Amino acid sequence: MKPPSGGFFALIYFHLTPKHNKCMNYYSKIFMPFALLCCLMTSAFAEQSIINVGGYNFPPFVDNEGQTGLVQDLIKKLNQSQTKFKFVFTSTSPNRRYRDLKEHKIDAIFFEDEAWGWTTSKIPYQKTNILLNGGEHFVALAKPGRDQKFFDSFKGKKVRGIFGYHYNFADMNTDAEVLRKKGISLGQTNEENVKDLLNERVDIIVLNSFTAESLAKKDQALGPKLLISNKKDQNYQLRILLNDNTPITAMEIEKLVVPLLK
Repeated sequence: MKPPSGGFFALIYFHLTPKHNKCMNYYSKIFMPFALLCCLMTSAFAEQSIINVGGYNFPPFVDNEGQTGLVQDLIKKLNQSQTKFKFVFTSTSPNRRYRDLKEHKIDAIFFEDEAWGWTTSKIPYQKTNILLNGGEHFVALAKPGRDQKFFDSFKGKKVRGIFGYHYNFADMNTDAEVLRKKGISLGQTNEENVKDLLNERVDIIVLNSFTAESLAKKDQALGPKLLISNKKDQNYQLRILLNDNTPITAMEIEKLVVPLLK
């Protein structure tokens, strides 16, 4: 019988062979299948393709600089449910995400609407079917006598959005200087904007439907303080976008993600 070459199993073999040939057969039956299984598992993980998932602060999808949110939850589930690909979160920014996808610094970006600059970017990309629908609402302080007519005109009102986000009422322009001239200021986070609204530093902010629902659940006293517009600034059609040379296809990633969203 030829001894196994190298490492732990070779040590077992040479320790037992001189006096325990019969025992060696017994140990071989136990350890060799285990060794084969370890090799197969090591080989499988070694051949994993890394998928860099880009993300920027966009609650509830990406929050706390990518440490929490639906995208992080999905990445964990994707890595647990299969071994062909390893998904890794990679930070980007609202304005940098186009260049990062084009230069293959990220392979995919989750929950994007093509209207957010992608159709005019001239960047080749793959896309999944629509995964989620949502929208943007205008939000003001609830005050006596104030109703939905408050949102009919923004003239003379301080409006606040999020830096790098696209809004229909701002003609999908993300240039901070252009928006400033239109009386639109930009904050860094939804929490910051809500705080400024409550302190009456701004008159109207824009919140996506997912964030508005999430904030209301976290702070039940907040809901009655806010007047949320029935009319949406825009409706979302959220997909996963991938660069044109990623190791995974749009069809493959959609097949993996859809069951995890249910």
